Amino acid sequence: MGVMRFVVDDIERVTEGFLADLYIASLEGIPWRCYSEKVDDGFQIRRRIDESGSLYAMWELPNGKQALLCTANLRVRERPYLLGVELARGTLNRLRNQTAGWRQAGLNIPSELTQQIAAAAEPFCIAATSQHDLEKATAAANESIEESLRGCDMLIQTYLRQMEEERRRRAKPALMFGMDLPKAIRDDEAATALKSTFNMTCIEPCWADCEPVDGDYDWLALDETVDWARKNRMRTMMGPIITFDDVCLPDWLVLWEEDFPTLQSYVVNYVREVVERFRGEVNLWHCAAKLNSGRVLSLTDEQRLKLTVASLDVIRQVDPKTPVIVGFDQPWAEYMAQANTDVAPVHYADALARANLGLGGLALHIDWGYRPGGTMPRHPLELSQLIDQWSLLGLPLVIFLTMPSNLDADGDKPAKVTAMPGGPFPQWDAEAQSRLASTLVEICWCKQSVQGVFWSQTFDNDPHGLPHAGLFDVEGSAKPLFKSLREVRERCLA
Repeated sequence: MGVMRFVVDDIERVTEGFLADLYIASLEGIPWRCYSEKVDDGFQIRRRIDESGSLYAMWELPNGKQALLCTANLRVRERPYLLGVELARGTLNRLRNQTAGWRQAGLNIPSELTQQIAAAAEPFCIAATSQHDLEKATAAANESIEESLRGCDMLIQTYLRQMEEERRRRAKPALMFGMDLPKAIRDDEAATALKSTFNMTCIEPCWADCEPVDGDYDWLALDETVDWARKNRMRTMMGPIITFDDVCLPDWLVLWEEDFPTLQSYVVNYVREVVERFRGEVNLWHCAAKLNSGRVLSLTDEQRLKLTVASLDVIRQVDPKTPVIVGFDQPWAEYMAQANTDVAPVHYADALARANLGLGGLALHIDWGYRPGGTMPRHPLELSQLIDQWSLLGLPLVIFLTMPSNLDADGDKPAKVTAMPGGPFPQWDAEAQSRLASTLVEICWCKQSVQGVFWSQTFDNDPHGLPHAGLFDVEGSAKPLFKSLREVRERCLA
């Protein structure tokens, strides 16, 4: 069994929450099942294998910023590692590698960025050569991490500026820019604002609402929402038709939990009902979501995949012309550190892409900064790297994004869904949400494989999925995020 031990400068860092977020990933970024525990001077993390890997940990810097950082590739050894030093090494290594990769691809690297990399390397050298002095090494490591993250910010902005200049030399693409439409909008002012910012709606036919009783369908709310989109001349994505969670699947389905053939027939029948009813009014079908992570009805990985394939097949039969996508949440697969599975999201996607099922694209659902079930707060540079990785599958990508506008408790949400601190800003608020979201959306538009970006929650004052993730707050007022997304569309899209 592979055991890695890490020493920290302050044992108070090693809280229960800190340990829960730790994991080790392979060179491909895929986590292993991990077991973490506190020890006298830090913690140790165990796996069933002894391959080398990178440790991911939430790290708080002296300036108040928190983010998920990773070490370089570390081998299993008896002697403990000093966590701060290894996170500094990994952060500097990521900055250098991405800079070299983009320079080779033709990006013009300014001298200021080269100087910034040198500014990060200098304190790292002190940290690496002072590990006999824990306090001195950690202080130098924190300084190096801060400088490296500042360099990552500069690198991303350099990339976005030069890609914007490239866009000016060619016609702006007419790509999908959408938002979640939970119901027909009655507020004319909100409707006008949404139409001026987005060109597409995403309407989810939640199975639990549409068929609360077996065989008894209720389409009224969904019909009204589709009619609103059509009257306002907005294109429509419908889905996910099937979401593998206990919120969207009807309660009565549990009666067939142990009878997979019957359960599959119910899934196929529901998908058929939806597609037959709204065929001709939908521009894109979103077949299924949470295929990779859904833990519901005791379904195995293989069974969820079979249900998705069966759903894809019936959509292609009923509506062979309209494109179909399949969605994956938590694409960095942090959940694999605690889940009993060896199948990463990209592996599911690769299997579907190779199966010649008529799949039109892949959706990545990224709920940035939520626990559990969301994406841990990372540097925006990692989104660029993730999209590049998924682009290798050769299918168009659609990105679904959310993130919180503050960290307060949401009275309408169960306590198990919480917003996480972390990211490029010491204080997390609506302005921080606006700045980070606009950066992430611009990164998406720089990638040729990305055909659409959707904001996954529109309102915080209606029934909603995540705390403080909407474009409109609980008072019904537009957040700064709304203006930022409109500006991004004006810069990037036709």
